[in-house]
Amino acid sequence: MNPIGDERRDWHSAQITSAIYRSQGAKVEFDDCLLKFKEEKKEPVSMFTALSNLFGK
Repeated sequence: MNPIGDERRDWHSAQITSAIYRSQGAKVEFDDCLLKFKEEKKEPVSMFTALSNLFGK
């Protein structure tokens, strides 16, 4: 378990990266350097299926 969290480490890396690019004259925003991960798309499940899975039937 990491008390600081991985998200904060990503923000720190993006801040360093954007500072390096800016020092070389590039016009880069912080959000351009921040890692973006795809969100998992979940399929809708019927109430019956969800309850069956919950109770193992």
